[in-house]
Amino acid sequence: VLALAYHQRRPRIDFERGIFSVGGDKNLYLRVLSSFISELEQLIPSLKKAIEEQDLHSGAELAHKAKGSCGTIGALKAQKLCANLQQNLENGNLPPQETLDGVFILLEQVLQEAKEFASKP
Repeated sequence: VLALAYHQRRPRIDFERGIFSVGGDKNLYLRVLSSFISELEQLIPSLKKAIEEQDLHSGAELAHKAKGSCGTIGALKAQKLCANLQQNLENGNLPPQETLDGVFILLEQVLQEAKEFASKP
């Protein structure tokens, strides 16, 4: 149980890397993070809808957008999963539901972690 709790609390965003990516300016990073939060809150349901409707083209575009945003803030695992999803969709392949669930769970966790970091004083 302890290992599971540790796994669930492992950071999904490398905030230091994200801050570094914007020139070390934490205030600028917080603005980028705020924009990321707003974008991801809209992107996740849109991506789910595109996949449910098997609109692979729109799904690939949304996965591409998520990939870039995740990379910018330092969410590298989410960036990699979104890149894999984008590639699959561009190749006309809808990944298995288990894979899709993993992507969406991770994106939700990244979103929550970003909100927690952004709300710290």
